[in-house]
Amino acid sequence: MWFLRHLDRLDVEMAAVEALRKEGWIKRAQWQVVPDNGSLRLEIDFQAGGALRKGWLIYPHVFPHAPPMLLPRDPEQRWSGHQWGAGGELCLQIRADNWRPRYTATDMLLSAQELLSTEGSVNADGRRGRVPSAHAFTEGQNMRLEYFRVVATPTLIAKVRGMGDGCPVEFSCSTFENCMVWTAVKLTPDGAEAWLDPSIPAPLREEGYYEGFAVSLPTGDPRADLVRSAGSKGAAALWQAFSPEPLAGRKILLAVFPDSVQALRFSADSDEIFRCGMPTTDQSARLPERHGVLAGAKIVVLGAGSMGSKVAMSLARSGAREFLIVDDDILRESNLVRNDLDWRAVGAHKAEALAERLALVHPSVKVRTRLQRLGGQMSAKTLQKALEDMSSFDLIVDTSGSDMCFNYAAAVAKSARIPMVWGRVLAGGYGGYIARSRPGVDPDPHSVREQIDVWCSNPDFPPAPPAAAVDYGAEQGDEPPMIADDADVSIISGHLARLAIDLLTKPRHSDYPSSAYMIGLRAEWIFGEPFSTFGIPLVRVPEFQVAPVVAGISTQRQRLR
Repeated sequence: MWFLRHLDRLDVEMAAVEALRKEGWIKRAQWQVVPDNGSLRLEIDFQAGGALRKGWLIYPHVFPHAPPMLLPRDPEQRWSGHQWGAGGELCLQIRADNWRPRYTATDMLLSAQELLSTEGSVNADGRRGRVPSAHAFTEGQNMRLEYFRVVATPTLIAKVRGMGDGCPVEFSCSTFENCMVWTAVKLTPDGAEAWLDPSIPAPLREEGYYEGFAVSLPTGDPRADLVRSAGSKGAAALWQAFSPEPLAGRKILLAVFPDSVQALRFSADSDEIFRCGMPTTDQSARLPERHGVLAGAKIVVLGAGSMGSKVAMSLARSGAREFLIVDDDILRESNLVRNDLDWRAVGAHKAEALAERLALVHPSVKVRTRLQRLGGQMSAKTLQKALEDMSSFDLIVDTSGSDMCFNYAAAVAKSARIPMVWGRVLAGGYGGYIARSRPGVDPDPHSVREQIDVWCSNPDFPPAPPAAAVDYGAEQGDEPPMIADDADVSIISGHLARLAIDLLTKPRHSDYPSSAYMIGLRAEWIFGEPFSTFGIPLVRVPEFQVAPVVAGISTQRQRLR
């Protein structure tokens, strides 16, 4: 209870109210503790707007960090047009969005007195005073009471406007705790081929099953007034004004006007009509202009595990549109602590589940999968085909955590002169590293990895924590699991995705002065504190001069898993 912990602030509040009472317009003020919840309130009667107002000033438990609220004691009373419904609190000049802890009950009561007195005044023309609203409600606030919602893209709306007559429309449907959302995905004009909205991701287009009717209502169409004035009853009669088919079950009418769109839901059983909320579609750009090149990039992602799933999703959201996902593992329940997939994909191949998730990011995303592991048990022909496939891509992203997979990927990158990025989370999740190899700029991937190993084997470094001997990318078999949480993997994955985006958008003028970074997530090993970062110096040298693998490097590599 704030008033017991901060008696000095309680004294300030009481003194402020007492000072106002001496002005004469506060007639009664009695402090109380609410028995059922222990909050503090002021029972107050005050004169405002030509009437005696009997109300409560109720203090929140977190006062003074949030404002008290003033409301009528009678739950049926409506004092003002600036009130949250009958019996609700007044919306004053001082409110939750501009409250400061230095404000007191005086500020709230003076604001209420000014509001009610202004609204209660009458000018020479006999008009009551009006207080303009300072509120700008968000779409989210306005939609809270809209249980039925319909989404129609600008592409589909334009298509409907261009049709002479209306036609059946199909919707995909998603159900949430406080709303049902129908997304218009398919139009079926009479005597013409069905039209699928190309601005909707393919998995949603394929789910269309809720039926309705879409119609364009130009200026002067008498049916426009029928839609605008529709009541809650008469569903069957109104439906017949648009669709040649009688109303059966539940249907949605999508009415496209010259300057707006409305949606109505019809129920044949109850003959009821429900107005549907229509969230606005926002197609404004949110990505840097330079990300446009990502749409033309073809990216191989090796490994659809914890890191691979996050990196692939980040690249797709950043504008990448074509992927090849290579992974043969199955998603298990235990993988959900880190993988970007969820329970709906448990039992499926990670690569295929990730492909479906990527396709939901944008309708232009195209994903192919290879259910195999480079270096795993397969025929030489199958392996050769996979490597040839990879050689036609623009970037290789290795998140497999497998040395053998890395070796094959590095060989393709070197021979086909394809840039490559990769990353690892250190066992235990105390850090990780990211690296890249750009043909003609950096050492080849094998050389980069060996130089990282040499750097890690510096005798001046303290001993590293014991590493789990586990192939992190594989995450299967009888080996102990990699210990790291989702936040650990997400941070390193985010850095790796950022490195990949930089490589594709700024191939010769990178924001990264180094091509390999060791990133700490907590104070351990060489990291003095969280987010300590070391750029690892790399040197391009002829192959015959590359430093040999020194003793201890294999141990260091285990550490980097």
